[in-house]
Amino acid sequence: AKLAKEYQALFIETSAKDGTNSDEALIELARDMKCNEDIEIHRSPGIDLDKTIK
Repeated sequence: AKLAKEYQALFIETSAKDGTNSDEALIELARDMKCNEDIEIHRSPGIDLDKTIK
């Protein structure tokens, strides 16, 4: 938890043995990945289709 706090990262304690928080951790990871993907799409300059090669 301390290292996650230092890196401003999410920390979820899980257990592979009994499955504690496994689903929650994967769902949260997927949400974060989707959110980051959406942010990157908005930051992308895109393609200027008006420019032509001469």
